[in-house]
Amino acid sequence: MVDARLGQRIQMYREKAGKSQEELAEHVGVSITSISNIERGANYPSFENFIKILNFINASPNMVMFDMVEQAQITRASELWDKMKSLDSEKRNKIFKIIEILLDAE
Repeated sequence: MVDARLGQRIQMYREKAGKSQEELAEHVGVSITSISNIERGANYPSFENFIKILNFINASPNMVMFDMVEQAQITRASELWDKMKSLDSEKRNKIFKIIEILLDAE
């Protein structure tokens, strides 16, 4: 099962806009079952359909995906740490110094 948060937010903004699944399905050009599967978190919409959905429910990508992007970054950081653990401490320290330099530059 894909991350259900996206579908839940699509449903929330669809309902807030006063639109039915039938209206959304017609606008996007998919079946009601497809919209139901998206809202239940069983499927993601294609990128093209995602844009159509957002426009129809008057929501931005940030509104429906804000914490999903953050979670992806946390996952990526964890994957990088897993790779770094296999390095010797000298190489890890060099990487940490590079990261610190980049952070200090901000």
